[in-house]
Amino acid sequence: MSAAAESSIDNVVIEEEKEDKTQSVRRSTRARKTKAKGTTAKRKRKKKEPEPNPDEASSTMDALRAQMREEVRNSLRETLMPIVRAELREELKDEVVECLRVQLRDELQTSMKADMQDEIRDTVREEMRTELHNDIQHEREEMERRMKQDLHEGVVLELRRELVSEETVATATHKFDRNLLAAPAPRRTFSRNGKRR
Repeated sequence: MSAAAESSIDNVVIEEEKEDKTQSVRRSTRARKTKAKGTTAKRKRKKKEPEPNPDEASSTMDALRAQMREEVRNSLRETLMPIVRAELREELKDEVVECLRVQLRDELQTSMKADMQDEIRDTVREEMRTELHNDIQHEREEMERRMKQDLHEGVVLELRRELVSEETVATATHKFDRNLLAAPAPRRTFSRNGKRR
């Protein structure tokens, strides 16, 4: 910096210091004068501004807060509505898909159960029919076997009765000789001319 610039800066600083001193002197002289005057001096009083009522201030603040809250809420609603709608759509889509899946599963389960009941009913009916046919066939064979056995036993009993009755009749009518119990007579043969030998 040049010497002229430095001297000009110094002059400005000196002048500012002088002004500060004069203002402080003026203040001090005013203070002395007021002290010297004492109580006889009348001071000019400023009119007091009415103090605000704290209830009114709080109600105003509450109203402003409510208004700001409503404005913020509206702005957030406008900005967040599409996002929330998209998220809700995704959630509802998943829920609807799950509900439809459960409903379709229940319907399929009901229809498949009905079909399976029909198939099982037909199968059981066929098995019962086959089993009943086999039982009837077995009973028929068993009845035929019993009837044959009973018939055979009846025939045997009848033959035994006949034999017993014939034997009783034969023993009652025949008188046995001692000759019958002897050795049998020699067999008689016939010659060519028909005479016995």
